[in-house]
Amino acid sequence: MELTRDVYKSTSFDVAEPGGFQRLETNTGTLLVSLKDAQPYLNGYRLNINIGNPSSVTYNGFKIKVKWGKAFKEGADFDQWQKSLQEKELSFVETLAPGTWNPTVVHLAPATADELGTLELSMTTDVVSLRRR
Repeated sequence: MELTRDVYKSTSFDVAEPGGFQRLETNTGTLLVSLKDAQPYLNGYRLNINIGNPSSVTYNGFKIKVKWGKAFKEGADFDQWQKSLQEKELSFVETLAPGTWNPTVVHLAPATADELGTLELSMTTDVVSLRRR
């Protein structure tokens, strides 16, 4: 059971083919994540993502951990490739409203088009709230 849940702790996207959505398990619940597009921005890239909150809970603030780098090539050393990935954790104060897609912008810098061959996202949320009757 635990192994199945770990599969959804992070999600990967092909920047060249945005769209669709994937399930993502956080420390407090399930979210849906969709990569809308990736645009060059200053010395990096601006990722427009949608975070879907399918529950009735409001998340107040969240963190996104992003890993990115060149695409893995068959026959390459996997450990070396993992070490070459860049990683960044971003904190957001916005709320993730219940039952909606919540647009979010992530800036990656420095990053080139070649370095966006793989993109992996994971999230944590610390504060959840429910409405009172």
